[in-house]
Amino acid sequence: MTISFSLFLLLSFITLNVYCSTTSLIPNNFQVIGPFPIGEREEGVDTLEYYGGIFDIPIGDNTMYPCELGVNGVVGWQSYNAITTASSTSLTLNFSSTINWDSFTTPLSWSVYMWYAYAVGEFTVPSSSSSSSSSSSNLYLFDCTGLIRYYIRSTTNNTYTELIGDFFNYGVGQQLIELEPDTYQLILRVQSSVRQNLSPQQSFTCTITQQQQTSSQLIIVEKENMVPSILDGKLGGYYGSITLMNVGVETIDEITLQTGDNSVEGVSVELVTPSSIAYTSKTGVYILPGQKYGITFTINQTSDVQCPASLNITVNGEVSTLISFNCTTWGNPWSFTFIDFDETVQYAVAYPPSGSERGCFGGQESCVAMLATHGAGVSVIDTPGWYTAYPALANTWIIFPSGRRPWGYDWQTASRVDAFQSLYQFAKHMPGVPPSLVESLSIDVSRILFTGHSMGAYGCWTMLGHYGDMALGGACGAGFAKLQDYVYYNTRPSFSHLDPSLRGLLMSSIADADADIHASNMVGIPIIARYGGADTIVSPWHSRRMARMVNELSGNLSAVQISEVPGMSHWFTGMFDAPVMDDFYIASTTSPTFPDIPQTITITVMNPGISGSRANIQILQKHNTERVARIKLVQSRSNTNGGSLTWTLTTQNVKRFGLVQTPVRPTQKMPSQLMIDGNIIQTPEYLPEVHYHNTGKNSGLQQQWSIESGSDWTLTERSASTYGPIKQILQEKPFVIVYGTLNDQQSSDMLSVSIWMANYYNIYGRGSPIIISDAEYQHQSCNISNANDSSFNYNLILVGTPSQNAVTQKLEPQLTVSFGSSTNTFTIGDDTFDGSQPGTGITFLSPNECGNGLILVVAGTIDSQGLYNAIHSLPMRSGETVPDYLVVSNQWNQNGLGSTITTGFFNSHWNVSSSSSYVAL
Repeated sequence: MTISFSLFLLLSFITLNVYCSTTSLIPNNFQVIGPFPIGEREEGVDTLEYYGGIFDIPIGDNTMYPCELGVNGVVGWQSYNAITTASSTSLTLNFSSTINWDSFTTPLSWSVYMWYAYAVGEFTVPSSSSSSSSSSSNLYLFDCTGLIRYYIRSTTNNTYTELIGDFFNYGVGQQLIELEPDTYQLILRVQSSVRQNLSPQQSFTCTITQQQQTSSQLIIVEKENMVPSILDGKLGGYYGSITLMNVGVETIDEITLQTGDNSVEGVSVELVTPSSIAYTSKTGVYILPGQKYGITFTINQTSDVQCPASLNITVNGEVSTLISFNCTTWGNPWSFTFIDFDETVQYAVAYPPSGSERGCFGGQESCVAMLATHGAGVSVIDTPGWYTAYPALANTWIIFPSGRRPWGYDWQTASRVDAFQSLYQFAKHMPGVPPSLVESLSIDVSRILFTGHSMGAYGCWTMLGHYGDMALGGACGAGFAKLQDYVYYNTRPSFSHLDPSLRGLLMSSIADADADIHASNMVGIPIIARYGGADTIVSPWHSRRMARMVNELSGNLSAVQISEVPGMSHWFTGMFDAPVMDDFYIASTTSPTFPDIPQTITITVMNPGISGSRANIQILQKHNTERVARIKLVQSRSNTNGGSLTWTLTTQNVKRFGLVQTPVRPTQKMPSQLMIDGNIIQTPEYLPEVHYHNTGKNSGLQQQWSIESGSDWTLTERSASTYGPIKQILQEKPFVIVYGTLNDQQSSDMLSVSIWMANYYNIYGRGSPIIISDAEYQHQSCNISNANDSSFNYNLILVGTPSQNAVTQKLEPQLTVSFGSSTNTFTIGDDTFDGSQPGTGITFLSPNECGNGLILVVAGTIDSQGLYNAIHSLPMRSGETVPDYLVVSNQWNQNGLGSTITTGFFNSHWNVSSSSSYVAL
C-alpha cells in the first residue's frame, strides 16, 4: 500500500477535468456520497468507517447515512454524468439542491462549510495488445489538483494505492503508480476549504499520463523552475533550482547538468550536493523511484547578460527545460534566490530604499528592513500587485518572502523560518546590488518593521509577539490572531470524542502560534492595524480584538493605532500606501533606534524554541512544557547610589532565562541589580556566558534562583534546539528520513511511507529531504565541543521501531520511548502499553545525542495499518494538533484524534508527568 495524507477540499460545486495521453482512462460517471462535516485542519475522520468504510460499503445504492448536514439527518448517493471532450471530462456537483447551507451559517459561521465527500468512478487499463501504442508502459502519472488525497483500487483483488493531491493547485502534484491491465475504481476524497473558496464550493482537476517505455526515467516539474531576476545585466541571485521526479522503477544514482542551445552567454551552472549526503555512502544526489527532488545549482556569471535571456538546462543528457529570466533595472523590485534553512533554493522579492544613491541615513547607519508577509494564495513572484502595494521607503529595504508556497504554513514553522532566512541571506550577499552601493545600503537584520496582509497580517502579529526585540514597529493589515478563531475548530467531529483534558493538551500544541496569548510582548512597540470596515473575509473583529488586548496590557487607550477605512473590503487600493501609512513608516524608521522598554511589561513565551528575546530577557526553558511561561518586569530606581536601576522580576513556569545585551537602547541602561522572585542578584551578567536557573522552592515556598554558566545542561535537558512539538522537526530544520529494513514484510511499506512523506513536504513546503535505508545510513557522531558543526545539523525521522529499523535500534538508549525486547509492549513514562493490537500507530520525539536537534520515530507497532495511522497523524500542515508524542488506535480512520491511546509533552528532563499527559482508560 502506498501511503498519502489529506487536508480538506471541495463542496457544493466541483469541477473535474482529466487529460489523458492516449486512451480515455477516466470514468464518465461518478457516484457521490456526502457531504459529511469535518473541521479545519482535521485528519482521520470518516463516518463511513462505522458502516464498513468507502472500500467495503455498496457504491451507489439507496442506503442513507447519518449526517447533521442532511435533511432528516441523512445523506445518500447521487449519480453524476461527466461532460467529456476529446481531452477532458468535467463534473459539476451541487449539494445546494439537498443542503440548505444558509440555515447553518448564522449559528455556526462559515466553519460549517467544512465538509468531505467521496466521488467514485470506474476506469479500465487495457492490455498492451489493445493499447494504441506498442511503446506504452504500465506506469501512469497521476496529478490531481484540488484534492488532498485520492485512491486507485483494483476491482479484482481489492488492493488500493493512496496518492497525494495538489490541493492548492500549485502544479506540482505528480504521483507515479504502476497499473496492470484491470478495471479500477478512482476514489476521490473530496474536502472543502472555506478559506480558499469562502463558500461551500471547490473545483479540482486530474491529469493522467501513461509513461512511454522509450521515455526518460526523469521528468522535470516545469512549474518549479527557479532562477533569480537580472538587473541591468547582472544576476539578482546566485542559485537556481529544478525539481525532478523519478518516474522509473530504479533509483537514479547520478545527476548531471549541462547548458545547451538557447542559453544566454556569460552564464554557467554547477550542481550543488547537499551536506545531508554525509549520512549515506553516496557522493552525490540520488532520487528514489516515485520521489520528487529539487536539485540546487549555482549560477556563475562571467559577463553581463543581454535581455531577454534564458537558460536551457539538460539533465543527465535526457530531459531539458528552458527557464526564462525576469529582467528589470535598478530601483525596481526584483526576485532573488537563496539557500534556505534546509539547503533548498527558495526565492523572495527585494525592494531597495528610495534615494538609494545616497545610502541609508546619509551613510552613517545601516539600513533597516521591512519584512512583508503575503496573504493566503499569493505567489509573490507572480503577483506584482503585492510587492508594488508598498511605496519605496527611505533608509528601508523591503523584503517580500515567499513562505515557500503561496499558502505555506500560515507564516508558522517553515514559512516563518523562510521569511527570516530570506532577509538574512539577502543582507549577507546583497545579490543584485551594484558593488558601489553595497556598503552604503548594508542592512541591520536585527531592526525590522513587520508588516503583512490577511494571513500575512497574522504573520505580522505573531512575529511582533515572538520577536519583540527586533521590532521597530508593526503594520498589520486585515489579519487574525489565530487560526482556530478564524475558522473555528468547534465543528470538528473528532472533538466530540475527546476528554476535556486531552483537548487541552492538543490545543496547547498549536498555542505557540497564537498571537493573542503573546500580546503582552507587543506592549511598547509602535503598531498600526489597518483594515476595511466592510471586510467580510477577515472580519474587522480580529484586528480590533488584537488592538484592544495590546491597549489593555499597555494601560493606554490608544497604544495601537487603528486605521479603519469605511466601506472598504478585504483588499483595496492604498491598503499600505496612504498618508496615514506613510506617516507610520516614517515615524518607525526615521530613527534607527528601538522603542524603550516600558516601565512594566510581561514577557510571555509558549515555546522557547521559536521565541526571541523581549525587553532583553530570553526565556530558555519552562517547567511544564504544555503551559505558558511569563516574567513580569517592573523597573525602579533607588534614591541612593546615583539612582541605580533595579529590575524586579516575577516568574511563572520559568525554569531558566537569561539577559541579552542587544538591542542597545541609547536612552536606557540595563539594570545594576535584579530581584528575581525575591532573590537579589547584584551586577547582572549576560548570555551566553551566564543564565539564571530556578532550582525549586525553599521551606518558605520562595522560588530559589542560582547563577549558572555554560551550556552543558542542553545535553540532557530541553533547550531551544530540542523543544517540540512534533511539527517543529518537520518544518524548522533540515531532516533526513531513514526507513527500516529489518522486517521483510513491512520494509516496502516503510519505504513507501518515506517517499510519501518526502513528496508531501515537496508539494506543500517545497522541501527535498533525502531518504536512506537503515542499511545505508552512516551515523554522524556528535562533536560535543562543536555541537553546531553542520555535519550534525540535521533532525532524523526514523520510520520503524527498534525491531523494524536498525538505526532506531542503535539509537534506542537515546529515545524517550522504550520497547519490550521480547514482547509487543512499549513504555512512555510510567505507563506500559500493549503494542500487539492491530492498527496501533506511534509517533514521538527524542533528543539527539548532541542536544542540538531532534529524532522523530514514526511506526506501526506490529503492522502496516498502524504505520498508516501513524503517518497520517503527523502534523504535516500548520494548525494540526499533535504534542510531543501521540499513539493512536485502529479507530483512527473513524475518529481521528478521538482514537488517541496516549499523548502529551515531555518535561524539561524528557520525562512525562501526569499534568502534561493523557492516557485513555
